Amino acid sequence: MNTTSSAGKPLTARRRRIRRALAISTVILVAHLIGFATSLHALMATRTAQGSVAWMVSLNTLPYVAVPAYWIFGRSKFQGYVSLRSEAISLLGYSLEGELANLHPYRSNWLDEFNRRLIERANAGVRVYLLFDEIGSLELPDSYIRELTDAGVQVRSFNSNRGWTNQFQLNFRNHRKLLVVDGSSAWMGGINIGAEYRADDWRDTHLRIEGPAALQLQLSFLEDWRWASDDLLEVSWQPHPVAGSDVSIIILPTGPIDRFETASLLIQQIAHLANERLWLASPYFVPDQGVIAALKLAALGGVDVRLPLPKVTDNILTTLAAYTFFDSLIEAGVEIYHYQPGMMHGKFFLFDNRGAAVSSVNLDNRSLRLNFELTALVIDADFTQQVADMFEDDFAQSQILPANIFADKPFWFRVAARGAHLFAPVL
Repeated sequence: MNTTSSAGKPLTARRRRIRRALAISTVILVAHLIGFATSLHALMATRTAQGSVAWMVSLNTLPYVAVPAYWIFGRSKFQGYVSLRSEAISLLGYSLEGELANLHPYRSNWLDEFNRRLIERANAGVRVYLLFDEIGSLELPDSYIRELTDAGVQVRSFNSNRGWTNQFQLNFRNHRKLLVVDGSSAWMGGINIGAEYRADDWRDTHLRIEGPAALQLQLSFLEDWRWASDDLLEVSWQPHPVAGSDVSIIILPTGPIDRFETASLLIQQIAHLANERLWLASPYFVPDQGVIAALKLAALGGVDVRLPLPKVTDNILTTLAAYTFFDSLIEAGVEIYHYQPGMMHGKFFLFDNRGAAVSSVNLDNRSLRLNFELTALVIDADFTQQVADMFEDDFAQSQILPANIFADKPFWFRVAARGAHLFAPVL
């Protein structure tokens, strides 16, 4: 016999609706509590007041979208690496002494024998360590890594997702491009190991460093390797002076573990030091306001400020966003060039006849604040002249941009560029 009354069905349905409403309300409440807690983190950690306001509003109004976005893109400090560095410094305890390095700037193309040569050296008994950025190497096949490890090469990804608080973030990439040999020679600059370097129109700049300064680059690699693997490698710290060389060089590793935004401050300081000329090359141009103000101030003060940039890049957002800066810079007296032959990926600068640098730092917010980068700043007139000659060669293959280059663009282009500019803090 069915004893369920007809009045019981509406009651059961009503209870289901109440339970469903309570469940939804609980989810909404928890989401907003998480959003509120995350907004407190944003209040304490976000770099600018504008950024803090934007994150706090979005985290408290749309936490379902904003909370994941914040933990993926919002942070600018890499605390786990800071703690490990403090420990590593006490363990390493080494200093660099001796004469300074002899340096030779040059242009390089990608050689398809990289894998083979690493294996060849490993088979010869050389200890080979390969550290790669996993975000920039998403298409790297497992077979490539397996072939290296089978030959005895030690391979690690930088592992920026290490630690439970970093599981979903995409910031803090290792953008350094570094090769160190026996602590006596090193190569650094803009060159990646990638198929794009097979293209004839890809132009890049790298620097070879010989002598004691190579030990500072070795130290930078060891810190990164320790973060990625927990291993503190045993290497030689014996300086290898270069006969007849007397070149002053500063090796400057920068990144989200620094107390200050060191890469941005470096560019600003160089701009303030320049009296006659300041030339800077970068493949991407979405800088922070400090760098923009320093470039304008230098140009308004009579310094010859020039920016050769590629006309076309491999990132449409940065290409569009860069245009939003052009008109005000040109109005202040900055000369902006578009390199015509292809993609110019080199990152280098000079000031007056006193110094020049080769770097991995792009003039964008990601390099200036969020990426691990390397710069070699050389205080030497002869080296500066070599870099100046390289600039002149690029200027000869570039087109100077006219005033109002952005204002004269079609409306749809200006809208797209302004839209791209909204992403400037993470470009």
